[in-house]
Amino acid sequence: MRTLQSRHIGIVVSDMPSALHFYRDFLGLTVIQNLCRWGTYISALTNLKDVKLEIQILKVPDGNKVELLCFHSEPRVRGHHARTCEVGRSHIAFTVKDLNAVYEARSDYGVTFRTPPIHSPDGVLVCFCFDPDGTLVELVQPLEETSSKPNAVPEDDAAKTMC
Repeated sequence: MRTLQSRHIGIVVSDMPSALHFYRDFLGLTVIQNLCRWGTYISALTNLKDVKLEIQILKVPDGNKVELLCFHSEPRVRGHHARTCEVGRSHIAFTVKDLNAVYEARSDYGVTFRTPPIHSPDGVLVCFCFDPDGTLVELVQPLEETSSKPNAVPEDDAAKTMC
C-alpha cells in the first residue's frame, strides 16, 4: 500500500459552536462545508446505531483540512486537558505567523495554554494550547536566525527531554 496524500484531520467535538469559535475564530481556519449525515451509510461506517452527525470542514491556508465531527445521537462528553504523553491521544499542529500575538489573544477567546511560547533548539517558537474539548493543539512559528532567544530552552536541558 502506498499513501498518496493526507486527506484531513478529524476531531470529535462535544459542542460545534464552541469548536468553531476556537478553530475558525481563534485560529483563523475557513469553513468550506457544513454537512449533516444520518441513515444507513453513516451508521454502518461508524458502527453506531441511528447516527446523526454534524460535520464542519475547515480549510487551513496551505490546503489541508480539519473535519469537526459532532455526534448529536451519542452522549457528548467533553475530554479533559490531555497530557502530551498519553497513549492514544494525539495532537494537531499549526504553523502561525506571530505566536506571541496568538498567545496574547488567548483571554479574548477563552483559550487555555499549557505554557507561554518558548524557543526550541530547532529554531522555532512553540507552545501547546487546548481546544474546548481538551484536544492538544501545537502552535509553531518558524524564526529567523537571531542571537537573542529570551525563552530558549538550553541545549543540555533540551537533550534531557529526548528519549
